[in-house]
Amino acid sequence: MIHSKIPLTRGMGLRVIKSSAQKVVFSLPHSPNINHVGTVFGGSIAAAQAVCCWSLLLNYFEESGLKELKPHVVLREGTNNYSAPLKGTFEVECKAPSASVLSRFKKDLVQKKRAKLKLKASAHPKASREKAHVEFLGDYFVYVK
Repeated sequence: MIHSKIPLTRGMGLRVIKSSAQKVVFSLPHSPNINHVGTVFGGSIAAAQAVCCWSLLLNYFEESGLKELKPHVVLREGTNNYSAPLKGTFEVECKAPSASVLSRFKKDLVQKKRAKLKLKASAHPKASREKAHVEFLGDYFVYVK
């Protein structure tokens, strides 16, 4: 589904490892995402993280009964903090915020037909999940027409 909705992900070689309303994990190969110095291109990391958070939202809509509202998701702002370069195959992961945050988000979306949600994603080498090399914070706006 991701490749049909966001075609860029096919060219990036993105594979879905886990996908639920609680957690989404992607794996991406190095070769289609390489930059001029041999590390992973920062734009590929940022795109994968934004799509990872977007995917978590779509899963949440499905599991919480909000899909019938046909919500539209817009990334208002995204910020990346690069603490170390990534080399080789890497993974991107987004975990759901707390139940209370999601409850407020759902309430706003149902009552006001719009809601905001901040989501975090991390990127790390596939071999090591201990320390994120890139942290992403996305400010998502969701609305219903």
